[in-house]
Amino acid sequence: MTVLLFLISLSPLVEQYNAGNYEVVAARAESVLSEPGITRADSLRVSKLHAFSLIALGRNRQAETVFMRLLEQYPNLELDPSEVSPKIRAVFDEVKMNSAARPVPMPARVDTVRLRQPVPLSILVPGISQLQAHKYAKGYALLGSTVLSLAGLGASHVAYNRARSEYLSASGSQQVLDKYETANAWYRARIALAGTTAAVWFVNLLDGLRSR
Repeated sequence: MTVLLFLISLSPLVEQYNAGNYEVVAARAESVLSEPGITRADSLRVSKLHAFSLIALGRNRQAETVFMRLLEQYPNLELDPSEVSPKIRAVFDEVKMNSAARPVPMPARVDTVRLRQPVPLSILVPGISQLQAHKYAKGYALLGSTVLSLAGLGASHVAYNRARSEYLSASGSQQVLDKYETANAWYRARIALAGTTAAVWFVNLLDGLRSR
Protein backbone atom coordinates (compact mmCIF):
# COMPACT_ATOMS: atom_id res chain seq x y z
CA MET A 1 0.00 0.00 0.00
CA THR A 2 2.81 2.43 0.89
CA VAL A 3 4.56 1.67 -2.41
CA LEU A 4 1.34 2.39 -4.30
CA LEU A 5 0.94 5.70 -2.46
CA PHE A 6 4.49 6.67 -3.36
CA LEU A 7 3.99 5.86 -7.04
CA ILE A 8 0.91 8.09 -7.00
CA SER A 9 3.11 10.92 -5.65
CA LEU A 10 6.00 10.29 -8.05
CA SER A 11 4.05 10.15 -11.31
CA PRO A 12 2.78 13.78 -11.22
CA LEU A 13 6.29 14.97 -10.37
CA VAL A 14 7.70 13.34 -13.51
CA GLU A 15 4.85 14.77 -15.57
CA GLN A 16 5.48 18.26 -14.19
CA TYR A 17 9.18 18.01 -15.06
CA ASN A 18 8.48 16.76 -18.59
CA ALA A 19 6.04 19.65 -19.00
CA GLY A 20 8.70 22.16 -18.00
CA ASN A 21 7.06 23.13 -14.70
CA TYR A 22 10.39 23.24 -12.89
CA GLU A 23 9.17 25.48 -10.07
CA VAL A 24 6.57 22.89 -9.13
CA VAL A 25 9.13 20.08 -9.16
CA ALA A 26 11.57 22.09 -7.04
CA ALA A 27 8.84 22.83 -4.51
CA ARG A 28 7.49 19.27 -4.24
CA ALA A 29 10.64 17.13 -4.52
CA GLU A 30 11.57 17.18 -0.82
CA SER A 31 8.07 16.12 0.25
CA VAL A 32 8.08 13.28 -2.28
CA LEU A 33 11.44 12.09 -0.94
CA SER A 34 9.94 11.85 2.54
CA GLU A 35 7.06 9.65 1.34
CA PRO A 36 6.90 6.16 2.92
CA GLY A 37 7.81 3.28 0.62
CA ILE A 38 10.32 5.15 -1.52
CA THR A 39 13.09 2.93 -2.90
CA ARG A 40 16.73 3.87 -3.42
CA ALA A 41 16.22 3.90 -7.19
CA ASP A 42 13.18 6.18 -6.95
CA SER A 43 14.95 8.41 -4.43
CA LEU A 44 17.83 8.80 -6.89
CA ARG A 45 15.38 9.62 -9.69
CA VAL A 46 13.53 12.25 -7.65
CA SER A 47 16.77 13.86 -6.47
CA LYS A 48 18.00 14.11 -10.06
CA LEU A 49 14.74 15.76 -11.14
CA HIS A 50 15.08 18.14 -8.20
CA ALA A 51 18.62 19.16 -9.14
CA PHE A 52 17.80 19.41 -12.87
CA SER A 53 14.82 21.66 -12.13
CA LEU A 54 16.88 23.93 -9.87
CA ILE A 55 19.46 24.39 -12.64
CA ALA A 56 16.70 25.16 -15.14
CA LEU A 57 15.52 27.86 -12.72
CA GLY A 58 19.04 29.28 -12.41
CA ARG A 59 19.37 28.18 -8.78
CA ASN A 60 22.70 26.42 -9.26
CA ARG A 61 23.82 26.75 -5.64
CA GLN A 62 20.84 24.78 -4.42
CA ALA A 63 21.36 22.22 -7.18
CA GLU A 64 24.97 21.79 -6.04
CA THR A 65 23.71 20.91 -2.55
CA VAL A 66 21.40 18.25 -4.00
CA PHE A 67 24.22 16.82 -6.14
CA MET A 68 26.52 16.79 -3.11
CA ARG A 69 24.00 14.70 -1.16
CA LEU A 70 23.68 12.32 -4.10
CA LEU A 71 27.44 11.88 -4.40
CA GLU A 72 27.68 11.09 -0.69
CA GLN A 73 25.29 8.19 -1.30
CA TYR A 74 26.56 7.25 -4.77
CA PRO A 75 30.28 8.24 -5.07
CA ASN A 76 30.53 6.68 -8.56
CA LEU A 77 27.43 8.41 -9.93
CA GLU A 78 27.72 9.60 -13.53
CA LEU A 79 25.32 11.48 -15.81
CA ASP A 80 24.83 10.14 -19.33
CA PRO A 81 25.96 12.84 -21.81
CA SER A 82 23.40 11.61 -24.33
CA GLU A 83 20.49 12.13 -21.91
CA VAL A 84 21.51 15.12 -19.78
CA SER A 85 21.99 18.66 -21.07
CA PRO A 86 25.50 20.17 -21.06
CA LYS A 87 24.54 22.88 -18.54
CA ILE A 88 23.39 20.27 -16.03
CA ARG A 89 26.52 18.19 -16.56
CA ALA A 90 28.71 21.26 -16.06
CA VAL A 91 27.24 21.85 -12.59
CA PHE A 92 27.42 18.15 -11.72
CA ASP A 93 31.03 17.78 -12.93
CA GLU A 94 32.05 20.82 -10.87
CA VAL A 95 30.47 19.36 -7.72
CA LYS A 96 32.04 15.95 -8.33
CA MET A 97 35.48 17.50 -8.92
CA ASN A 98 35.25 19.52 -5.71
CA SER A 99 33.97 16.50 -3.81
CA ALA A 100 36.91 14.37 -4.98
CA ALA A 101 39.37 17.13 -4.00
CA ARG A 102 38.12 17.36 -0.42
CA PRO A 103 40.52 15.79 2.10
CA VAL A 104 39.28 12.60 3.73
CA PRO A 105 39.06 13.07 7.53
CA MET A 106 41.36 10.78 9.46
CA PRO A 107 39.78 8.52 12.08
CA ALA A 108 40.59 9.12 15.73
CA ARG A 109 42.64 5.94 15.89
CA VAL A 110 44.31 4.19 13.00
CA ASP A 111 45.70 0.69 13.40
CA THR A 112 48.99 0.29 11.60
CA VAL A 113 49.02 -2.42 8.97
CA ARG A 114 52.47 -3.85 8.35
CA LEU A 115 53.18 -5.64 5.11
CA ARG A 116 55.46 -8.63 5.50
CA GLN A 117 56.87 -7.99 2.06
CA PRO A 118 56.93 -4.85 -0.07
CA VAL A 119 54.78 -4.83 -3.20
CA PRO A 120 57.04 -5.97 -6.08
CA LEU A 121 57.83 -3.38 -8.73
CA SER A 122 56.90 -5.98 -11.34
CA ILE A 123 53.27 -5.85 -10.14
CA LEU A 124 53.12 -2.07 -10.23
CA VAL A 125 54.82 -1.56 -13.60
CA PRO A 126 53.64 -3.77 -16.49
CA GLY A 127 56.45 -5.43 -18.43
CA ILE A 128 59.05 -5.51 -15.65
CA SER A 129 58.45 -9.14 -14.65
CA GLN A 130 58.52 -10.23 -18.29
CA LEU A 131 61.83 -8.44 -18.88
CA GLN A 132 63.25 -10.05 -15.73
CA ALA A 133 62.19 -13.44 -17.12
CA HIS A 134 63.92 -12.60 -20.45
CA LYS A 135 60.60 -12.42 -22.30
CA TYR A 136 61.70 -9.26 -24.04
CA ALA A 137 59.03 -9.05 -26.76
CA LYS A 138 56.16 -9.35 -24.28
CA GLY A 139 57.91 -7.15 -21.71
CA TYR A 140 58.59 -4.27 -24.10
CA ALA A 141 55.08 -4.58 -25.56
CA LEU A 142 53.44 -4.25 -22.11
CA LEU A 143 55.80 -1.51 -20.99
CA GLY A 144 55.34 0.45 -24.21
CA SER A 145 51.56 0.07 -24.10
CA THR A 146 51.53 1.35 -20.55
CA VAL A 147 53.63 4.39 -21.37
CA LEU A 148 51.52 5.24 -24.43
CA SER A 149 48.23 4.74 -22.54
CA LEU A 150 49.33 6.89 -19.61
CA ALA A 151 50.65 9.60 -21.94
CA GLY A 152 47.41 9.58 -23.91
CA LEU A 153 45.36 9.63 -20.71
CA GLY A 154 47.24 12.65 -19.42
CA ALA A 155 46.97 14.47 -22.74
CA SER A 156 43.23 13.73 -23.06
CA HIS A 157 42.62 14.93 -19.50
CA VAL A 158 44.34 18.24 -20.22
CA ALA A 159 42.50 18.59 -23.54
CA TYR A 160 39.14 17.81 -21.93
CA ASN A 161 39.62 20.42 -19.20
CA ARG A 162 40.59 23.01 -21.81
CA ALA A 163 37.63 22.10 -24.06
CA ARG A 164 35.27 22.16 -21.09
CA SER A 165 36.42 25.65 -20.11
CA GLU A 166 35.93 26.84 -23.69
CA TYR A 167 32.44 25.33 -23.74
CA LEU A 168 31.43 27.00 -20.48
CA SER A 169 32.59 30.39 -21.78
CA ALA A 170 31.06 29.94 -25.25
CA SER A 171 28.26 32.19 -26.47
CA GLY A 172 25.87 31.67 -29.33
CA SER A 173 23.98 28.43 -29.96
CA GLN A 174 26.27 27.13 -32.73
CA GLN A 175 29.47 27.90 -30.81
CA VAL A 176 28.06 26.26 -27.66
CA LEU A 177 27.13 23.15 -29.69
CA ASP A 178 30.57 22.95 -31.35
CA LYS A 179 32.42 23.38 -28.06
CA TYR A 180 30.18 20.81 -26.39
CA GLU A 181 30.88 18.23 -29.11
CA THR A 182 34.63 18.81 -28.75
CA ALA A 183 34.52 18.51 -24.95
CA ASN A 184 32.37 15.40 -25.18
CA ALA A 185 34.79 13.78 -27.65
CA TRP A 186 37.73 14.37 -25.29
CA TYR A 187 35.62 13.08 -22.38
CA ARG A 188 35.00 9.80 -24.23
CA ALA A 189 38.68 9.57 -25.22
CA ARG A 190 39.73 10.00 -21.59
CA ILE A 191 37.40 7.19 -20.49
CA ALA A 192 38.65 4.90 -23.27
CA LEU A 193 42.33 5.51 -22.42
CA ALA A 194 41.69 4.93 -18.72
CA GLY A 195 40.15 1.58 -19.67
CA THR A 196 43.12 0.76 -21.89
CA THR A 197 45.58 1.51 -19.08
CA ALA A 198 43.63 -0.68 -16.65
CA ALA A 199 43.41 -3.49 -19.21
CA VAL A 200 47.19 -3.50 -19.78
CA TRP A 201 47.84 -3.60 -16.03
CA PHE A 202 45.33 -6.47 -15.64
CA VAL A 203 46.96 -8.47 -18.44
CA ASN A 204 50.34 -7.94 -16.78
CA LEU A 205 48.95 -9.11 -13.43
CA LEU A 206 47.46 -12.29 -14.92
CA ASP A 207 50.68 -13.07 -16.79
CA GLY A 208 52.70 -12.57 -13.63
CA LEU A 209 50.43 -14.89 -11.62
CA ARG A 210 50.63 -17.62 -14.27
CA SER A 211 54.44 -17.41 -14.24
CA ARG A 212 54.64 -18.15 -10.51
